[in-house]
Amino acid sequence: MPPDDAGHPMDPQHIFLDGRLDPTDVVDKVDGVSFLPGANEIFAEDGGDKLNMWTPTDVIAAPGRRSALSRSTSGI
Repeated sequence: MPPDDAGHPMDPQHIFLDGRLDPTDVVDKVDGVSFLPGANEIFAEDGGDKLNMWTPTDVIAAPGRRSALSRSTSGI
């Protein structure tokens, strides 16, 4: 984010309002947001471009003991 007058990152909403983008900067426009695991950041859906709100997880499964919560709900 470009800095504001105090040197802090600007609120994204004010970047356009304050004209802080360089004329050569390009911003992709989308028609809405969606959630599609594994898709690109911007993808076509329902006749328009959507911003994918999905992000890959950084959790890695490891062998070990199950938590008390998973044991208590395993019979559901």
